[in-house]
Amino acid sequence: MIEPHEKVRILRVNENSAEELDDFVAIEKRVRISVNGRYLISLYCSPFMVREFVVGVIHNEGLISGGWCADRISIEYGDEINADV
Repeated sequence: MIEPHEKVRILRVNENSAEELDDFVAIEKRVRISVNGRYLISLYCSPFMVREFVVGVIHNEGLISGGWCADRISIEYGDEINADV
């Protein structure tokens, strides 16, 4: 299971000091969206609820409307996420 965050070493800077410490940062992955195999757009997002994210993007782009079925989305997870509608 992918975690929504990872622990990394950071440098936290305040007004008069700086300190190294471990902190959690959000994980983001590149999502490449294509329609019928034709590239549309790449965006970065948290790698969770990708199907819903893709539906929102293509709806906002005016590519879908009404009673469209999100089951037609093919999603491949790897170093980046590829979604084809």
